[in-house]
Amino acid sequence: MMQALKIQPISRKTWRRSLFIPVGLLCLLTVGFWLGDWDRRFVNLLYADGEFMYKQSSILHVIYEVAAWPAILLAFVCLVYFLISLIRRRPGDLRLISLGICLSIIVGPALLVNFVFKDYYGRPRPKQVEQYGGEMEYLTVLVPGTEKYGRSFPSGHSAVGYVMLVLFLTGLSVRNPLAWWALAFAIPYGTVIGMARVLQGAHWLSDVMWSLGIIYYCTLAVLWALGIFRPEKAVQQK
Repeated sequence: MMQALKIQPISRKTWRRSLFIPVGLLCLLTVGFWLGDWDRRFVNLLYADGEFMYKQSSILHVIYEVAAWPAILLAFVCLVYFLISLIRRRPGDLRLISLGICLSIIVGPALLVNFVFKDYYGRPRPKQVEQYGGEMEYLTVLVPGTEKYGRSFPSGHSAVGYVMLVLFLTGLSVRNPLAWWALAFAIPYGTVIGMARVLQGAHWLSDVMWSLGIIYYCTLAVLWALGIFRPEKAVQQK
């Protein structure tokens, strides 16, 4: 039954919505963070008597420790299936989808978020900022820093939750109604992980929001490059 999966072109209406609605919301909310100083306003609610109130929470620590395992397991299963299908010479859309899922997890959370942005963007974490007991200057969202150890932007742990959006996008590409359940899982899952880090003073709210945006468009780009998630017009012109 799984071999019967068939990749189909996305309607141009769905494609346009997939491209423009998320970036529009992202830009609108970013302006809100700039004008309303939402990051520090929220952190102010979590910081009292010289420390973050939930820093030692055992529940938040458990979330931190197990957050990445579902994505790691998914990537492993897809990689194993892809390799077996190569050995047994079983071409098909499911093999391509398994490759797309695996690459989305590797390229998005692993490479782009954790090895590019976090290592070179330089935004200090809340607990590193002078206002909250640290020694670094506060930087608002999308303002890169120069400090080597400012690794707040974007949230790496929420990225491994939001990458489950790959199941939503691949589900749409094969017209599977369960795709919407994947969406209903991925957004809350990534948000819960991100909020756990925010409550510990490790990230700003905007770090979590931009983690979602970066992962979504990175995943979209990977699936487009593989021919899994493309609009009708692009497919017809091949």
